[in-house]
Amino acid sequence: MEEHHARLTEEAMRRLGIPGVAAPVAETTGEWAIYDRSAAPRRDITTRARAAVRERLGARQGLPWSDVPPARGFVFPRLGRRP
Repeated sequence: MEEHHARLTEEAMRRLGIPGVAAPVAETTGEWAIYDRSAAPRRDITTRARAAVRERLGARQGLPWSDVPPARGFVFPRLGRRP
């Protein structure tokens, strides 16, 4: 995940009392993950962390990230009716 999404996930986890820290996977890739602790040895818990946030927030409240890429669309006005 990108840094922005990792930071949002970490913030949501902190507010919900879920332990974990966002950090880069490697300095050269730009990919970030959620880990169980900031110092080595550490385990990647990204999948579990995101599932915990999703479970606690519920599907209706939305998530601090989007699993769906942005899409473009058009809004067509109703024809024949004027407000």
